[in-house]
Amino acid sequence: MDLAGNGVAMLLGVGSSATLHISQALMRLGIVRLRAGQRTAGARLLYTLGLLLNFTAPLWVMVANLFADTLWFTSMFATGMVALLLFSRLVLKEPVSPWQAWGAVAVVAGTGLIAAAGILGSAGTRNDFGLDLLLAISMAWVLLMP
Repeated sequence: MDLAGNGVAMLLGVGSSATLHISQALMRLGIVRLRAGQRTAGARLLYTLGLLLNFTAPLWVMVANLFADTLWFTSMFATGMVALLLFSRLVLKEPVSPWQAWGAVAVVAGTGLIAAAGILGSAGTRNDFGLDLLLAISMAWVLLMP
Protein backbone atom coordinates (compact mmCIF):
# COMPACT_ATOMS: atom_id res chain seq x y z
CA MET A 1 0.00 0.00 0.00
CA ASP A 2 1.39 3.37 -1.01
CA LEU A 3 0.21 5.72 1.73
CA ALA A 4 2.11 8.69 0.33
CA GLY A 5 0.52 8.28 -3.09
CA ASN A 6 -2.94 7.81 -1.58
CA GLY A 7 -2.46 10.91 0.54
CA VAL A 8 -1.38 12.99 -2.44
CA ALA A 9 -4.41 11.80 -4.42
CA MET A 10 -6.68 12.69 -1.50
CA LEU A 11 -5.16 16.17 -1.18
CA LEU A 12 -5.61 16.66 -4.90
CA GLY A 13 -9.23 15.57 -4.47
CA VAL A 14 -9.78 18.21 -1.79
CA GLY A 15 -8.17 20.87 -3.99
CA SER A 16 -10.13 19.81 -7.03
CA SER A 17 -13.44 19.77 -5.22
CA ALA A 18 -12.85 23.17 -3.61
CA THR A 19 -11.83 24.62 -6.98
CA LEU A 20 -14.85 23.14 -8.74
CA HIS A 21 -17.38 24.30 -6.14
CA ILE A 22 -15.93 27.80 -5.84
CA SER A 23 -15.67 28.12 -9.63
CA GLN A 24 -19.39 27.46 -9.93
CA ALA A 25 -20.08 30.05 -7.23
CA LEU A 26 -17.97 32.60 -9.12
CA MET A 27 -19.82 31.89 -12.37
CA ARG A 28 -23.18 32.25 -10.63
CA LEU A 29 -22.08 35.47 -8.93
CA GLY A 30 -21.00 36.86 -12.30
CA ILE A 31 -24.33 35.88 -13.89
CA VAL A 32 -26.35 37.39 -11.04
CA ARG A 33 -24.47 40.66 -11.33
CA LEU A 34 -24.84 40.74 -15.11
CA ARG A 35 -28.58 40.05 -14.87
CA ALA A 36 -28.93 42.79 -12.27
CA GLY A 37 -27.66 45.25 -14.84
CA GLN A 38 -24.12 45.50 -13.52
CA ARG A 39 -22.50 45.01 -16.90
CA THR A 40 -19.06 45.81 -15.60
CA ALA A 41 -15.68 44.31 -16.28
CA GLY A 42 -15.70 42.93 -12.72
CA ALA A 43 -18.89 40.91 -13.30
CA ARG A 44 -17.51 39.54 -16.56
CA LEU A 45 -14.18 38.77 -14.88
CA LEU A 46 -15.92 36.81 -12.10
CA TYR A 47 -17.75 34.69 -14.65
CA THR A 48 -14.65 34.16 -16.79
CA LEU A 49 -12.49 33.25 -13.80
CA GLY A 50 -15.10 30.75 -12.62
CA LEU A 51 -15.32 29.25 -16.10
CA LEU A 52 -11.55 28.88 -16.41
CA LEU A 53 -11.30 27.28 -12.96
CA ASN A 54 -14.12 24.90 -13.88
CA PHE A 55 -12.15 23.71 -16.90
CA THR A 56 -9.28 22.57 -14.66
CA ALA A 57 -11.31 19.62 -13.32
CA PRO A 58 -9.92 17.01 -15.76
CA LEU A 59 -6.35 18.08 -15.00
CA TRP A 60 -6.79 17.41 -11.27
CA VAL A 61 -8.03 13.88 -12.03
CA MET A 62 -5.17 13.11 -14.41
CA VAL A 63 -2.55 14.27 -11.92
CA ALA A 64 -4.19 12.36 -9.04
CA ASN A 65 -4.24 9.17 -11.12
CA LEU A 66 -0.45 9.36 -11.29
CA PHE A 67 -0.34 8.78 -7.54
CA ALA A 68 -3.23 6.43 -6.68
CA ASP A 69 -6.44 4.81 -7.84
CA THR A 70 -9.29 7.19 -8.66
CA LEU A 71 -11.33 6.20 -5.60
CA TRP A 72 -8.86 8.01 -3.33
CA PHE A 73 -9.37 11.19 -5.33
CA THR A 74 -13.16 11.02 -5.66
CA SER A 75 -13.72 10.16 -1.99
CA MET A 76 -12.81 13.75 -1.15
CA PHE A 77 -15.47 15.38 -3.35
CA ALA A 78 -17.77 16.42 -0.48
CA THR A 79 -15.05 18.60 1.03
CA GLY A 80 -15.64 21.13 -1.72
CA MET A 81 -19.02 21.91 -0.20
CA VAL A 82 -17.26 22.90 3.02
CA ALA A 83 -14.92 25.16 1.04
CA LEU A 84 -17.95 26.68 -0.68
CA LEU A 85 -19.65 27.22 2.68
CA LEU A 86 -16.57 29.04 3.96
CA PHE A 87 -16.31 31.05 0.75
CA SER A 88 -19.96 32.05 1.01
CA ARG A 89 -19.56 33.09 4.63
CA LEU A 90 -16.22 34.86 4.44
CA VAL A 91 -16.31 36.41 0.96
CA LEU A 92 -19.99 36.77 0.14
CA LYS A 93 -20.97 37.50 3.78
CA GLU A 94 -23.88 35.08 3.67
CA PRO A 95 -25.21 33.74 6.98
CA VAL A 96 -24.47 30.14 7.95
CA SER A 97 -27.21 28.33 9.85
CA PRO A 98 -26.41 25.88 12.65
CA TRP A 99 -27.64 23.03 10.42
CA GLN A 100 -25.21 24.06 7.69
CA ALA A 101 -22.38 24.21 10.21
CA TRP A 102 -23.24 20.73 11.53
CA GLY A 103 -23.43 19.48 7.95
CA ALA A 104 -19.91 20.79 7.34
CA VAL A 105 -18.73 19.02 10.49
CA ALA A 106 -20.35 15.78 9.28
CA VAL A 107 -18.65 16.09 5.88
CA VAL A 108 -15.25 16.67 7.47
CA ALA A 109 -15.80 13.77 9.90
CA GLY A 110 -16.84 11.41 7.09
CA THR A 111 -13.88 12.44 4.98
CA GLY A 112 -11.62 11.93 8.00
CA LEU A 113 -13.02 8.42 8.43
CA ILE A 114 -12.29 7.64 4.80
CA ALA A 115 -8.74 8.90 5.24
CA ALA A 116 -8.28 6.92 8.46
CA ALA A 117 -9.61 3.76 6.83
CA GLY A 118 -7.18 4.25 3.98
CA ILE A 119 -4.25 4.70 6.31
CA LEU A 120 -5.10 2.00 8.85
CA GLY A 121 -6.85 -0.52 6.63
CA SER A 122 -6.03 -2.23 3.42
CA ALA A 123 -5.77 -0.23 0.24
CA GLY A 124 -9.10 -0.14 -1.51
CA THR A 125 -9.58 -0.70 -5.18
CA ARG A 126 -12.57 -0.35 -7.43
CA ASN A 127 -12.79 -4.16 -7.50
CA ASP A 128 -13.52 -4.44 -3.76
CA PHE A 129 -17.30 -4.29 -4.22
CA GLY A 130 -19.42 -7.04 -5.66
CA LEU A 131 -21.24 -5.92 -8.77
CA ASP A 132 -24.48 -7.58 -7.60
CA LEU A 133 -24.49 -5.64 -4.33
CA LEU A 134 -23.66 -2.40 -6.08
CA LEU A 135 -26.47 -2.85 -8.62
CA ALA A 136 -28.97 -3.78 -5.87
CA ILE A 137 -28.12 -0.66 -3.85
CA SER A 138 -28.30 1.51 -6.96
CA MET A 139 -31.69 0.13 -7.96
CA ALA A 140 -33.06 0.56 -4.42
CA TRP A 141 -31.81 4.14 -4.40
CA VAL A 142 -33.50 4.93 -7.71
CA LEU A 143 -36.79 3.26 -6.70
CA LEU A 144 -36.91 4.99 -3.31
CA MET A 145 -36.25 8.51 -4.63
CA PRO A 146 -39.25 10.84 -4.34
